[in-house]
Amino acid sequence: MYHVSVASCRELLFYKVTNMHHLGHKIARHRTFLPELCLFGSFSKKSAFFLLIAFATSTCVYAQTVIRKPQRATPPNLEKDDFQGVFFEKVEEQLVGSPPEAGVMAGATNSSLQSSSGGAASNPGSANDGNRNGAGAVWKERISPQSIEDLVKETKLRLDGVITTPAKFSAGAFKDARRNFTLLATLFAVIELYPEKVKWQASAPVARARFSRVAANTKVGSAPAYNEAKLRLDDINSMLKGATLTDPSPAVEIAWTEIADRIPSMQLLEWGFRENLSSKVSSEDSFSQNPEEILKFAELIAMLGETLYQPGMTDGDDDEYKALAKKMIDEATKITQAVKLNNPTMAREAAGQIDQSCNACHSSYR
Repeated sequence: MYHVSVASCRELLFYKVTNMHHLGHKIARHRTFLPELCLFGSFSKKSAFFLLIAFATSTCVYAQTVIRKPQRATPPNLEKDDFQGVFFEKVEEQLVGSPPEAGVMAGATNSSLQSSSGGAASNPGSANDGNRNGAGAVWKERISPQSIEDLVKETKLRLDGVITTPAKFSAGAFKDARRNFTLLATLFAVIELYPEKVKWQASAPVARARFSRVAANTKVGSAPAYNEAKLRLDDINSMLKGATLTDPSPAVEIAWTEIADRIPSMQLLEWGFRENLSSKVSSEDSFSQNPEEILKFAELIAMLGETLYQPGMTDGDDDEYKALAKKMIDEATKITQAVKLNNPTMAREAAGQIDQSCNACHSSYR
C-alpha cells in the first residue's frame, strides 16, 4: 500500500493559503493514499482544496490557543512570635489527674477478647502481683523492657511464617511453633513479674497461661494443635494492635515447669547464642555494626539462664547445674556491659566463656 511521505505532508500543511490552487494539484498527484481517508475512490482538485482549507483552519485555531497557568495565592509571611499563645509550650502541664493504667482504654473500647472457651471475658488480674518488688526484681537485671518488646514482635513475625497451613504445620513446622510459643510464655511470665510498668503487662497473666498451654500442645502437629496455634497467633496480633487479653478463669501462680520446658528452652539458648550472638561478637566489624542486636540476644541468654534453676525446674536444685547457669548469666551480662563500653574484645571473651558453659552443661545434663 502506498502513502504520502512525512516530508510531503509537512510541505502540504505549511504552504501559504495564497498557494492553495497549487497545493490542490499537489495533493491530487498523491491520490494513492486517499482511499484510506475516504470511502470513495475518486478525489478531485476541488475536494483537495477544501480538505486543505479545513486542515489549515484547525491548525491555526489550535496554535492560537493559550494555556494559562492558574493564579496562586502569595504565601504568607510568618514571624516567630505570630503563634505566641496559640499552642501550649508544655502540654503535660495542662493534663489533670493521673494517667490511665496500661490497657484500660483498649479494654474499654474493645470490650475485651473472648476466652478460648468462648465465655464472657473479664480481667482476673495477676496472682503474682506481690512478687514484682521481691523475687520479680531480678528480671529487671536480666532484660530490659526494650529487648522484651523487640523479642515479642520478632517472635510474632516468625510464627507468621510457621503457622500457615495444616500440611506445613504437621510436616514439621509444629516444632518451630513450640519453640516460639515457649519463648512467648517465658517473656510474658517475666512481663507479669517485672517490677516496673512494661508493655502488655495487663495482658501478661492471660497471655502467659495461653502461650504455655499451646507450647505444651504443639509437641505434635495435629489438627487441634494447629487450630489452637492459630488462635494464639490471633492473640498476639490483638495485643500488638492495643487490645488487652482477658479471661474469666481465675489467675494462677506462675509454674516455671509449665512455661519453660527443658528441651525447647535449651533449643532457644542454642538459637540465641550460636545462631545470633556468637557471630555478632566474632569480629570488631560485626560488633560495631550490631550493638542493638548484641544487647538484645545477650539479655535473652541472661533471662533464659535465670529460668533454668527456678523452683521446680529439672536439675534446678543441682549445685553444679546452677553454677553453670549462673556462669552463663554473668558472661552474658559482661557482653551487655561491653556494648555500653564499646569493647569488642571484652564481648568476644565473654562469648567464649558462654560457649564453654554450654558445652559443659551438655556433656553432663541432657
